[in-house]
Amino acid sequence: MGFFNVSDAMALGLIEGADMAFENIRVQEKEDYDNAKRKVNKVRLDDQENFTQIPDISEMDEQVGYNEFVTLVDDHINNWRWYDKTLFRLYRDTDMSIRKIADETKISWVSIYNTLKKCKEELRELFDEDYLDLKYKEYERITTKGQED
Repeated sequence: MGFFNVSDAMALGLIEGADMAFENIRVQEKEDYDNAKRKVNKVRLDDQENFTQIPDISEMDEQVGYNEFVTLVDDHINNWRWYDKTLFRLYRDTDMSIRKIADETKISWVSIYNTLKKCKEELRELFDEDYLDLKYKEYERITTKGQED
């Protein structure tokens, strides 16, 4: 009384054969997996896909020059009075406008404007030449002029 309408012995034989075939497939798949895992991929040295471009020295010079310029400016700002330094950094390092800073701090926007104007003029006067050196990619000419004062 089987589903395939064959004798029980024959059905049992087919099932046992199927189990054995399935086990052989599983063993073969495991062996293939282990072999693939151990396989070493060979790469040609002139293969473009595995080629790593070394950064251009001029890009590194630009980053070093920019970092040196920013360090000079930040070191100079550290020597300012607390009020000037705090307002300038708040304006420079956040996206707050002068009016937003005035609302948050309860300081007159005119006072904030005049302080920022004075700070910017001082930085422009001290670091204008260094900024131009950075702009025209003359990184070796960036000096410590701002630190001498």
